[in-house]
Amino acid sequence: MNSIYLKNQIQPKVSVIVPIYKAEKYLERCLISLFSQTLDSVEYIFIDDCSPDRSVEILHSVLISFPKRKPYVKIIQHQINCGVSKSRQDGLNIASGEYVIHCDPDDWVEYTMYEEMYNHATHNNSDIVICDYILEQNNKSTYIPQRPQTLSSNELLVQLAKGEIYGSLWNKLVRREKIINHNIEFIPGLNVCEDLFFFLQLLKHCVKISYIARQLYHYDFYTNPNSIQRKSLSNHIIQDERIIELSYAILGDYPDARDALICGALFHLFQIQNCTNTEFKHKYIKYKKIILSNNTLHRHYKYFLLGAINGNFTLSRKLFFFLKKIKMTING
Repeated sequence: MNSIYLKNQIQPKVSVIVPIYKAEKYLERCLISLFSQTLDSVEYIFIDDCSPDRSVEILHSVLISFPKRKPYVKIIQHQINCGVSKSRQDGLNIASGEYVIHCDPDDWVEYTMYEEMYNHATHNNSDIVICDYILEQNNKSTYIPQRPQTLSSNELLVQLAKGEIYGSLWNKLVRREKIINHNIEFIPGLNVCEDLFFFLQLLKHCVKISYIARQLYHYDFYTNPNSIQRKSLSNHIIQDERIIELSYAILGDYPDARDALICGALFHLFQIQNCTNTEFKHKYIKYKKIILSNNTLHRHYKYFLLGAINGNFTLSRKLFFFLKKIKMTING
């Protein structure tokens, strides 16, 4: 790993970590929103994960228009492609800001985002600040409020696992000292839900959380065909099964959160795998009690999944996708 730093003398208020891979079509929009921030002291850390396109060239080109930001830019260049978890961790390792936050290169932020979140954090002496976001999909912008039911870290942990609060780190400002003190790290090799599991580990400790009801982040859903969500089927299966293992390892003392994540991963495996009835039952019948007792899944999804693990995988899956197609047709 090679690093390029431009050192500054004063500790930044916020460090923004941005992993880069095949982002040349979207990166300029992201960079302009980052470098145009109203907060005066922001450290920008970019991790070039061996991107084969012009992403890094675009980064340097845009930076020319923001000379005042240049002393606060750090660039890490991987020698081999390492994946998003390693990229985020490498960025975190060299961050020096009082607070840290992440940004994905195909998304963008409001110009006041980091100033608003930092001021909210310092005013309330918060370890974590959560904001709302805007889902950008098919040329449509949808405001997604987070509205935590509680600001208790243990209870919020369950909300995150159930999907009631979105698990990404890009709308969560975190006091870096808390990450260091509790030795929180990204899980090597996990490239799906890596940010969720990072945050879940943090919430297991006593942290002060606050919420700002402002839509400050623009999440561009599925625009980038190189997004991890569109990687190979075999990779999806490996990652989902890893999520099940990690749910047991990390959330053993939080059964509601653990079982919610397991059910979510199992239902995704039900949708993407091409198994025989016997194969699916053999692999996942051991989770039947968890599925029966957990109410996270929509009850119809629960029935489909139970049918599959009871030996009717093919029929359950055909029926699920048939009904899904009808619903899409009705909704236009």
